[in-house]
Amino acid sequence: MCAEDFCADHGIALCRVDEQPACEEHARVCQSCRMEHCSAHEGRCAEGDHSACSACLEACGSCGRVVCNRHAQQSRPDAPKGSRRLCIACVRYCEGGTNEPVGVDEVAQCASCSKSVCTAHQAVCVVDGHVHCSRHLHRTDASRRLVCAAHRADCAEEPEAIFAADEVAACPVCGRGACAQHRAACAHCGRQVCTADLQQQSHRCATCAQLATIADPPEEVVAAALAATGGASRSRRAWRVGRDRTHVVVELDLGWRRRTVFTLRHGDTVPESVVTHSLVGSKRRTVT
Repeated sequence: MCAEDFCADHGIALCRVDEQPACEEHARVCQSCRMEHCSAHEGRCAEGDHSACSACLEACGSCGRVVCNRHAQQSRPDAPKGSRRLCIACVRYCEGGTNEPVGVDEVAQCASCSKSVCTAHQAVCVVDGHVHCSRHLHRTDASRRLVCAAHRADCAEEPEAIFAADEVAACPVCGRGACAQHRAACAHCGRQVCTADLQQQSHRCATCAQLATIADPPEEVVAAALAATGGASRSRRAWRVGRDRTHVVVELDLGWRRRTVFTLRHGDTVPESVVTHSLVGSKRRTVT
C-alpha cells in the first residue's frame, strides 16, 4: 500500500484478505460481509454495482458475471451441473425436487405449470412430448407410461384406472371412452365399439342390432350409398338405417345374400368405412 505510518484510530490492523494493516485512506468495509479490508483487495459486484472485498467476489457459474456472496447462491453437489455459484439472474428453483437452487442453464419450464424443473427431476409426457415436473405427471396403471393431466384419459369400464389419451378411444355408439381391453370390432359395421354396446352373441353393436327399414333416405345418405357401391343404383326399399352418437349406419341389401354396410359420420356425404358381407365372408374397406 502507501507504507505510511498510522495510529490505531486511523486505519485497520488487518485486511481480511491478506491480513496486512491499512491506513485510513486505504481501509474499506465490504458491503457483502461487513468486514474490513484494504483497497488493494476491493472489487465491484455486478449485481447492484457496489464495492466488496475480493474474498466475497466470484464469477457466476452460468453467465460469468462477478457477484458478491450476498447476491449469489450455491447450488448443491447433486445439481445437474454440480455445485456452482449462481447470480440472482441465473438462479432458478426446481419445482420437481425440494425447491433447491439450480442454474437457468439446467432447467426447462413445466408445460403444465410453467415453473422451472431441472434436468434431474423432469420427465416427458408420452403423448405430447413436452417436459413436465413430477407433480404433473402420472403413470398409467397398465402400461406404466408417464402422462400429464391434459393427456390423461378414463375408460368407462374402469373409472378408477389411469390411461393415456392414446390408449382410450371414444365409442361411436355411446361416446364414452373405452380402453383396448374394453372395446371390440362390430361384426356388422366393423367399427370399434365399447363392450357395453356390443351384443355378445351376434357380435353386433347396439346400432347395427336395431337397424330399421326406411323408404325415403336423406340426400346425404343417398350420396354416400353411391360412393359405397361405386355408383350402382339400389332399391330404396332394401335400405336399413340406424343412428348413434357419431354415425349413421346404413345396410344395403344387394341380393343373393349380399349386403353392404357403410358408416357415415354426421355432417359428411362420403362413407367413413364400408363392409361387404357375402356367403364367402366379410370384407372391410375405407373410402377416400
